[in-house]
Amino acid sequence: MSLMKKTMLAFGSILLVFLIAFGSIFYGLKDIQSNKAVLNDQIRLKDLVFELKTDTQKYLLHESKASEQRVHRDIKKIDTHIQNTSGTLEEDIKMPQNLKRFQEAFARYMQLVQRSKALIEQNRQNINKARRASEKLRDDALKDLNKHLNIASLRVLKDQIELLDYVTRIKIKEKNYLLYRKEKDYHAILSLLHKLQIHIDNTPGTLEEDAGIPDYLKRYEKGLTALHAVFNQEAAIQKSLNKESQALITKADTLLTNANQEMDHAVSMMQMTMVIILIISLIIMALIMLLAKKHLIAVVDDLNRKIDELSSREGDLSRKIEVQSNDEIGQIAHGINRFMEKLKKMILNLQDSARIAKNATQSL
Repeated sequence: MSLMKKTMLAFGSILLVFLIAFGSIFYGLKDIQSNKAVLNDQIRLKDLVFELKTDTQKYLLHESKASEQRVHRDIKKIDTHIQNTSGTLEEDIKMPQNLKRFQEAFARYMQLVQRSKALIEQNRQNINKARRASEKLRDDALKDLNKHLNIASLRVLKDQIELLDYVTRIKIKEKNYLLYRKEKDYHAILSLLHKLQIHIDNTPGTLEEDAGIPDYLKRYEKGLTALHAVFNQEAAIQKSLNKESQALITKADTLLTNANQEMDHAVSMMQMTMVIILIISLIIMALIMLLAKKHLIAVVDDLNRKIDELSSREGDLSRKIEVQSNDEIGQIAHGINRFMEKLKKMILNLQDSARIAKNATQSL
């Protein structure tokens, strides 16, 4: 094999290494792009989950129709995002199950909100009816006192004023209970209802019964008890909503952290691959150059030694340089051998001519 061919083979090997390097870099970049897409998906998912939690908190605080629609919109966005995301990362950590439980809990909570609103309106009507009836009884007792100024009329007026005071205090406590939903306010209302019932029972006559106040209060107490039960159910579902939304956030954080780690790993692997390929390429180039240099020096030294041997043989042109390769050095050796062969023929011709001239001279 000629030296040029060997050189071309060496450079071909280097080119092959670089092609492998470019291929590795290409697939590394492709892997990075894939990880980047996953990372963007997880960032978007985390943003959607945070929006869901924020809108849910607003709905639990205000229970407005707009907040309810935003929560439904957030649930739909998250579900669509999970379905459209390539792979099964979200499914593997059961995010769709958390979202489904959240959706079911939110639906139950909305039903309870409608139920509580109906009970609040029912209770408001009953307590207002009891208040109006109490106010009428008080006004009637005041008119009777103006007509008949006596102890009995004064006592009746006092009883009706106390009755109206109990009803008013119940309404005030009810406002606090509906605003803060504290157990102490609920039990305070029940205590006032019990005291009011005792007051009605201890009041002579049937004025309150005739006005329907005991019936209003019984319906109010029944509605208040039902409302308290609904509020307790709402509180339990709120905990469930908070639990599922927090689980979604935690899992979204986990996916985002994993995506970041995968991205960092892909970048590190590509950098390491590039460094390794570069080092291998340099080593191969150095070895090829070293071997080529050694080979060239050895061949030239061998050729020089053989030429020296020829020159040390006192012009012995019968010896030839042994040719062991067909490369450029071998071609030089062939050239020298041909030159020596021609030189040998020329010397022989000269010798023949000199001999002929000598013989001719002797003849003369």
